[in-house]
Amino acid sequence: MRRWPVPSALAATSLPEVLRAWGKLGYPRRAMRLHECAGVLAGRFGDTVPDDVDTLLTLPGIGDYTARAVACFAYSASVPVVDTNVRRVVTRVLHGQADAPARARDLDDVAALLPSDDTAPVFSAALMELGAVVCTSRAPQCGNCPLSRCRWRTAGYPAATVAKRVQRYAGTDRQVRGKLLDVLRASSSPVTRAQLDVAWLTDTGQRDRALDSLLVDGLVEQTDDGLFALAGEGGNT
Repeated sequence: MRRWPVPSALAATSLPEVLRAWGKLGYPRRAMRLHECAGVLAGRFGDTVPDDVDTLLTLPGIGDYTARAVACFAYSASVPVVDTNVRRVVTRVLHGQADAPARARDLDDVAALLPSDDTAPVFSAALMELGAVVCTSRAPQCGNCPLSRCRWRTAGYPAATVAKRVQRYAGTDRQVRGKLLDVLRASSSPVTRAQLDVAWLTDTGQRDRALDSLLVDGLVEQTDDGLFALAGEGGNT
């Protein structure tokens, strides 16, 4: 925020510089979308982020959750914001189930609970916090819960019927992609394939697949002479 305080400042910055600043903040494609979104905000909206969900959803990289979170927390709109923690609280309190996958009715459930005045953001934040620190997935602290009625508690805490997938990172293509991008972020000029190869020696097939996916996603470019660079730094490709 100090470096790029308004969208036009970010939009005027090269994509490689944005990718370097993004670093380990998460999926690098999000940095690309953020850069693209900044350009739209600067060009179409006068450096102002829209305040309604429908318009927010037209912006690059803005999905349903982010659009609603911006409208709620930045503009105090009374719109439902549903993350994993909120979904778990609502599923237990209203439906008597331990946990559940995302469902179409989640937004309606939360919308029915929201106050219609400017306290909606506080209420939404409270739901998130309740799920994060009290109504947790594995060790809920029901004795500390401020809600007096909960169908899950009344039903005797029935076990979850949906098996949860545990996401891992070590050894995945995501990790390999990250290591390849580390090499490119650390270099001020295109690098050779050999320089990239040493970033992941465990599985050459996986390394090749990760590099191909970075090229397809537009995060990496290959120059005419066979070198590799961050998007926007490869010159003629």
